[in-house]
Amino acid sequence: ANFLDESHIESIAPDGYLTETGENLFWKLSSVHETLENGNEIIAGYLLGDQSHPFIDLDDEAIIQEILELLDDQYDGEASRFYVRGFVKNWSKDANVRGTLSTWGYDKPVDEGGPGYPSGAQNIYNSNKVWIAGEAFPIDGSNGWVDSGAFSGDEAARQIIEL
Repeated sequence: ANFLDESHIESIAPDGYLTETGENLFWKLSSVHETLENGNEIIAGYLLGDQSHPFIDLDDEAIIQEILELLDDQYDGEASRFYVRGFVKNWSKDANVRGTLSTWGYDKPVDEGGPGYPSGAQNIYNSNKVWIAGEAFPIDGSNGWVDSGAFSGDEAARQIIEL
């Protein structure tokens, strides 16, 4: 989602955003990467596991509307008021990704003191696919999460193509 004024939205982690089997998190892209040249703000985020279930049968526009409602609840209607445009990337429909987590798993769920990520994610190493993943903390860029990984992964893929 793209918002006109960065002062209105910081980050959102609604109650219950992290469960043993899912996560729902949104953040201002400028908190981990530079803002757009035109001054607009980008809100990035993801839904995975059981947190994504209410969105599975929705089209992209309906997903955006549901997310705006979630953000409106947290920010007194400001998300809808300042919304310009948005898009949805359903990673589970991408034949080369098929999910949001491409790292090793943890055996301890959040209620046992662990970070709450699903175990078994290490199976990606046995998938007979080539994974080009970016770094959450690239040396030459801003630190972040999904967005920094995407930018540095894109750069790695570009360098490979140029070989």
